Amino acid sequence: MLSSSSDAPRQLAILRNAVIAIVAGFAVAAAVGFLLKTDPVSSADADLFGWLVPKLQSNSFLIDFAEFVTPVATITVGRIGGLVIGLAAVAYHRKLIWLVLPPITMIGAQAFQNFMIDVVQRDNPLEHVIGNSGGYFSGGVMRAICLSGMAITVALPQLGNRKTLAGAFGVGFIVAASRMILGRHWPLDIVAAFVIGLGMVALFRMVLSGWTDQLTEASP
Repeated sequence: MLSSSSDAPRQLAILRNAVIAIVAGFAVAAAVGFLLKTDPVSSADADLFGWLVPKLQSNSFLIDFAEFVTPVATITVGRIGGLVIGLAAVAYHRKLIWLVLPPITMIGAQAFQNFMIDVVQRDNPLEHVIGNSGGYFSGGVMRAICLSGMAITVALPQLGNRKTLAGAFGVGFIVAASRMILGRHWPLDIVAAFVIGLGMVALFRMVLSGWTDQLTEASP
């Protein structure tokens, strides 16, 4: 996948930095997960959540909205979405990296979440849950951010990091609202999902920048 001998050092440096970022991400996310299980953080989160969710669920429109949005956050949509984005990207940009990277990103995101669920084991004991409750962290929000960030990058590669992340944040916010309304995640689980999801989009763009000159990685 190295395009030329002159590009190889830069590409290898990007891959090395990506590995360091992933390892650091695992360590920090695990530490934060364990922190969220302990008082007073856990109690504060539970107090906020227990007060807020019944208020949200008292509005039938909000519940209908949340259930409508829910399919966007499924694991299946994440896997298929990564493949579709990759196929569309390689057809448009004509470089193999565009095909390979989106599905790898989604597979990696799911593996990241599964690892955190097994290690942290933070349950959601809230009574006001519509559907299945989730633990640390919100995979649905993470997947929505990853998919939207990659889609924006494919469609508008020169948009820049900040605007791309802002667009992904907006999509993630819609899914996050649905998770809160249905009572499926603690608020801080959703905050963690935002940080992880946006970090993955930034990592996706960083790696991609080593194989294409279409991406303006350093631009705002």
